[in-house]
Amino acid sequence: MGEAVAPSTSTVVYEDERYLSFPALARAGERLLVIFRQAGGSPMDGDARILICHSDDDGASWSAPEVWVDEPDTDSRNCGGGPLPGGLAHFVYDMHHATADWRRTFYRTS
Repeated sequence: MGEAVAPSTSTVVYEDERYLSFPALARAGERLLVIFRQAGGSPMDGDARILICHSDDDGASWSAPEVWVDEPDTDSRNCGGGPLPGGLAHFVYDMHHATADWRRTFYRTS
């Protein structure tokens, strides 16, 4: 299998050797925001976190990711989101705690 190549109209938001999934995009004012899940080496990694990147040039370039959600022994996943009035964005995501055996969906604004 060869190297993955994005279509010519695509821009790489973030590249990593770890498993990335569940991206969600929203506009907050003039800024684009992307949140996504970062896990260890597989999609079933039970200790994953959510990262956020932003673009101030309509997606031509992206910031380095910042950790947005990271709880010990918790798998954070299933990101979704959209714009809100007033230049904010809203996102939802799920968290599954490994030892406390709970599963919850959370809501957060930018």
